Amino acid sequence: MDHINEKRAQNELKRQVDEQQAEQDFVALAETPEGRRFVKRLLAECSVYQSTFTGDALSSAHREGKRSIGLWALEQFNVCPDLYIQFLTEKTHD
Repeated sequence: MDHINEKRAQNELKRQVDEQQAEQDFVALAETPEGRRFVKRLLAECSVYQSTFTGDALSSAHREGKRSIGLWALEQFNVCPDLYIQFLTEKTHD
């Protein structure tokens, strides 16, 4: 039983370390103008701010899948809300 608990504890520690690394990676991306421009392009490509309805079920499902990825990317700003505010207010030259 101790072996199982030890394995669970190791898995939980690894999950926490991986999550912390992912957060640090996103902050590093969001801290640069290039990274924020990339995220803006990603969100635009994923149609985060648009309806996914097309009238065709398969097309709408495809667009909704892309939008889901974009929403996940947007959610990453939860670890750095100050950079999210900068992201929203920053002018881009599209």
